[in-house]
Amino acid sequence: MKLSQLYANKGFKNIVFNDGLNLVLAKVTKKLDLNKDSHNLGKTTLIAVIDFMLLKEVKEEHIFKTHQEKFLGYIFYLEIMLNNGEYLTIRRAVDATHKISFKITKLLITF
Repeated sequence: MKLSQLYANKGFKNIVFNDGLNLVLAKVTKKLDLNKDSHNLGKTTLIAVIDFMLLKEVKEEHIFKTHQEKFLGYIFYLEIMLNNGEYLTIRRAVDATHKISFKITKLLITF
């Protein structure tokens, strides 16, 4: 089993996981922000989304609860390559965290 890609219905950068080790790096690239450090660039949010997609419970301190207004209407999708070569897609909406959908496909769908 291997994480393949993570995406959402809106406002979230599509992430494709590579074979082997994947690193999450942050770099300030806007000229106006060059004096800032690499905090608040989304690294922890990405980990929270991955945990969410791997069916972690959403408690009151979760980012989807503490910043609920920012995530209204978001639906996340996580594609996992299974050992048999098929792909399992997990669909989970922030607005209805207990409703989770699964779909098996033989081909990877790339956006």
